[in-house]
Amino acid sequence: MVGKWVTAGVDPDIYIDISEEDDPVKPIIVLEIYNGGPQNLYIKLEAEGPEEWTFTPVELGQFPAGEKKTVTVKNWAERPLPDTELTETITLHLKCYTDSGYTDYLGEVKQSLEVHFIDLEAMSVVDDDDFTEDTEGWSYGVLADDHYVTPPNSLYRVSTVVGSGQELYACETYSRESMVQKSFDIPDASEAYACLYVRFAHGDILPELSVTWCYMTVEVNGKTVLYITETDKWHKVVTPVPVNTTVTITVKAALRVHVETSGTASWDLDIKLWVDHVRVRYR
Repeated sequence: MVGKWVTAGVDPDIYIDISEEDDPVKPIIVLEIYNGGPQNLYIKLEAEGPEEWTFTPVELGQFPAGEKKTVTVKNWAERPLPDTELTETITLHLKCYTDSGYTDYLGEVKQSLEVHFIDLEAMSVVDDDDFTEDTEGWSYGVLADDHYVTPPNSLYRVSTVVGSGQELYACETYSRESMVQKSFDIPDASEAYACLYVRFAHGDILPELSVTWCYMTVEVNGKTVLYITETDKWHKVVTPVPVNTTVTITVKAALRVHVETSGTASWDLDIKLWVDHVRVRYR
């Protein structure tokens, strides 16, 4: 019965670069869960897979009837970093309960997940961008040395959502998107991948405002391959890209605020993003 009500969307493939990865491996997944049933549900994530993995159940919280929620899940699985390329299958169990104590069990929804361990350093190079001296052909950004993965710089862009001295009127909303982008020519090959590190943040929220949403995305030819809401942290992206074509990678950070009380902005409110250590490979 639960399977008729609850749907869970998750990227069925995770790609991990063994040439530059922490040991142990701790993958992060993003679940888009829709509760189409007649009652509120509490959902717990459990998993099973090869013996090298250790899984920890994660209580995801309440999912109101008729609503969809996107949940980023960390610390649910780990394994030692392998020293060779391989692919492993993990089964996700989304167990549904009617109570916050997770005792009144209704049923579960299963999803299969393929974890691909690849070695980018064993592949041929399309491009390496570490932003040592210039912006490496990326649009809009400038060099910055306040945050980086590979010193001394990263690519940086800032956009102003609300400017200092701007009049703010109750119930209005303001939003802004910051973006950088670059295209890569991928040769005819069996497979190709892009790997990059991204980070975003916003300035101090003015007392008259509240945050409606704040997120970052990475897109490959318009398809979202990363969606994150955690600010002030580097996130590593490894994704397959099409071969024998031009591939455009777009990194965006967006902030939307709502005016709770009228007033005048005392300082600039900005949305900022950083990109570093971009590698594009094929074989």
